Amino acid sequence: MREGMNKNILHLGAGHAAQTALPGCEDRGGVCFISAHTHRTDIGFKRIGELHVGDEITIDTDYGKFRYRVKGGRVISNSAGEVMRPGGPSVLRLLTCYPFGILSRTKWRYLLEAEPIK
Repeated sequence: MREGMNKNILHLGAGHAAQTALPGCEDRGGVCFISAHTHRTDIGFKRIGELHVGDEITIDTDYGKFRYRVKGGRVISNSAGEVMRPGGPSVLRLLTCYPFGILSRTKWRYLLEAEPIK
């Protein structure tokens, strides 16, 4: 995972929105927001559509491993900027293009939300 979410960063793998909490630190800012492509088999969110409510996600960072439980996922418009706003309960939000695996621009995104496992 790299810091930032521009085209070059997402080409290399997952990108973290700098204005949101880091994984494991959601209690300080409410939201940890990470985005990646689904068409990349090695460094993207290729299997994000296979996750269901209750499934576990582990994020492994240089400073620790953090576990989350999936709360749900939904398709949203590409312009839905509220997904990064802090506040509310601690949450991990993962965002990718929709339909999954698409190689061209689309106006839809898939947003998955998960809560930290304490």
